[in-house]
Amino acid sequence: MAMLPAELRRSLLQSVTEGKVDHLTDQLGEVFRIFSAEVASSSWIDAFLANVKAELLREITARGGDYAQWVQKWFPSRHTASCLPLLERQIEEELCEAAEWFAAAADGRAEDQIVAAAIEYVRGHYQEKLKLQDIAKHLHVNSAYLGQRFKKYYGSSFNDYLHEFRIEEAKKLLRRTDMGISDIASRVGYSDADVFAAKFKALNGVTPSVYKKS
Repeated sequence: MAMLPAELRRSLLQSVTEGKVDHLTDQLGEVFRIFSAEVASSSWIDAFLANVKAELLREITARGGDYAQWVQKWFPSRHTASCLPLLERQIEEELCEAAEWFAAAADGRAEDQIVAAAIEYVRGHYQEKLKLQDIAKHLHVNSAYLGQRFKKYYGSSFNDYLHEFRIEEAKKLLRRTDMGISDIASRVGYSDADVFAAKFKALNGVTPSVYKKS
């Protein structure tokens, strides 16, 4: 290991896990220049690269990736250290693909956080007159983008989710309190009791008054 600076190995792994394709290409080139200059043994080079992949596999698995799929892609290696130029091209392809996966996974987590923040906002403000544009403005994102992300991750539109959440809260009030239907409608964000009743029946098959008596 003395021939290869530990910091270079760490920075290479970091570039992959942070999705920095340009950086990892330069760092990998430096790694192979050292391999060539130091006349490292084929077995040592193969073992080193296998160790790097194993560490990346652990990180991929920790982030929800398909371990078996990546093992199938990476092992056994198509080329060995007996042909360094071919091996370098292969490893570059493999690490760039991994870097792209990590970048996409990071984007996915960011998008999940946006949807989670939107849902949290709904739960805190559902009693108010609420629109998707209001939440998008609060989260500093485009409303059309937020609507698309919401539908992708929740499985329905923002308005559908909002109605479902409000009706679930209304059901709690119908079961636990003696409040009138109009008061409950107003409490959960409906200014029109008839609209509330229609939405309630559409989602539950019965009117609020029937649900309260059952």
